[in-house]
Amino acid sequence: MNHQKMKFVAAFSSCLIISMQLGVYAAPATTTENLVRVGIYENKPKIFIDESGKPAGFWVDLLNPIARRQNWQLQYIPCEWNQCLELLEEGQLDLMVDVAHSEERDRRFNFNQEVVLHAADGSYLYVTTSREILLGYTPEELIAKNPTDILQPDQLYPVSLESSLNILPGISRPIIYRIRQKNGQYIWLETLTKVILDDQGEVRHLQSTSRDISDRIQAEEQLKYDALHDGLTGLPNRNHLMARLDMALKRAKNNPNLQLAILF
Repeated sequence: MNHQKMKFVAAFSSCLIISMQLGVYAAPATTTENLVRVGIYENKPKIFIDESGKPAGFWVDLLNPIARRQNWQLQYIPCEWNQCLELLEEGQLDLMVDVAHSEERDRRFNFNQEVVLHAADGSYLYVTTSREILLGYTPEELIAKNPTDILQPDQLYPVSLESSLNILPGISRPIIYRIRQKNGQYIWLETLTKVILDDQGEVRHLQSTSRDISDRIQAEEQLKYDALHDGLTGLPNRNHLMARLDMALKRAKNNPNLQLAILF
């Protein structure tokens, strides 16, 4: 594979950093500049050949719009699982999807990062083992469930609102919220979501990647506390008094019936 083609493969890998686990291998030179050869095997509903002989599955739904953006010509090559891996290593395939990571495979292939695929309603479709490390739930326990099932209750509305805004064209911003781990404890997550549209422009899937920011939130809260409390006694300081006084004055100004008194 020439340098231009390798660039396309690298771009494909980075596009799926917020998607799922994808095995990517840069093969030797091919005669077609934009040709990307993809191994396809029977693994419903992820990837398979349908009754009409066409590639199908949500991996195909994910690959096709990316190929259009990158100006790739996808060539799906049917093969058995082990044969696909051999063809990938020999350079007769450029891409393989849904390849589980292992140390042995990591020495043979280049893997992208692991994240999550959701249905249009937000329910989990594909979950990697990294999510189990993060939340304690196995992939099987999360499939078909919605992330809102394990949100902290008071986070449900704001997270749903932010998620809805992220589906709008051109909007992609992180959402910060608390979510329950399997052991019952809550952690803070920062999640970035990307919309996958079908040929008609309708939302087909959602990709998301999350990271634990509990330490960052705790540090920020500690800084806020330190700014408003005395370092020796722990009592509210002058800054705390002025902040509360400013808030009370604003409330009194907006509500003529509210009476305000300050005692020294």
